[in-house]
Amino acid sequence: MLTREEILAQALALPAEDRLLLFEQLGESLQTPEQQANGGFATPELAQKWSAELDRRIEALHRGEMKTIDAAESLQNMRDALETNRKKNNVA
Repeated sequence: MLTREEILAQALALPAEDRLLLFEQLGESLQTPEQQANGGFATPELAQKWSAELDRRIEALHRGEMKTIDAAESLQNMRDALETNRKKNNVA
């Protein structure tokens, strides 16, 4: 039987597309049957609320009421916020 380290090494050696597929399948395997039935959400109510929120945001975007930013800028904003939070809370 392979060790965890060997499995990880083999997984990391896969092409990016295959690693993404493996990532998605592993993530799905951690969901409860209820979450799987609800599109990954804990409850049908939560799935419905997120669906409504997405519809609201898409409509606002189409009406020109919402601005978009590209993924790189969004990721940098999150990294900056995380760094600020770490400094604020003295976390390494």
